[in-house]
Amino acid sequence: MRTRQGTGGGLLASIDRVKVISAFIATVTALGGGFAFLTQLAPPQPWWRLAGFPRDPGFFVADNPGGYPVCLGWTDVTGASRLDQDGRTAGLHMTEIASLAPIRPGREGSLSALIPTTAKIAHVYCGISTPGGHPSECLRSGCAPAVVAGLADKRYTQGQVITLTLRNMAPDGRTLVKGHAWLVWRE
Repeated sequence: MRTRQGTGGGLLASIDRVKVISAFIATVTALGGGFAFLTQLAPPQPWWRLAGFPRDPGFFVADNPGGYPVCLGWTDVTGASRLDQDGRTAGLHMTEIASLAPIRPGREGSLSALIPTTAKIAHVYCGISTPGGHPSECLRSGCAPAVVAGLADKRYTQGQVITLTLRNMAPDGRTLVKGHAWLVWRE
């Protein structure tokens, strides 16, 4: 007589399968809910990533230990040119710097000037232009086309080199810009 070999257990085996499947579904649901909860706790994007920088450029963008204005407006409240006034003020020196090559969208360019170690910067004017165009005002609050400016000074270079870094943030991907800066300083 031949005996039938089955999968064994019959009703008991099907109940175990239901328990395993139910436990699997509960585990997957709990993991999905936990992941969704943890993504809500994730910190917001850092400022430098939102500004388009590929990595953290350091603290020089927001830090101004010298206490002087960077990318100061070119005119005062009366509409008079501050650049002209500074050029005529005794004891003030003005150093003009400009980028040699245009800065492509998504790229950075740096302007640097060597000043005496005894120099004290009063303020910095910033400007941008398209190749062949005249410089236009660039304020700390923004430029058109979109350019982000950051200044490194004596805190990083022991007082001799002033470097203004510009990042072209033009959204069209075609606008080339040249950077300009006027460092106003006294000894």
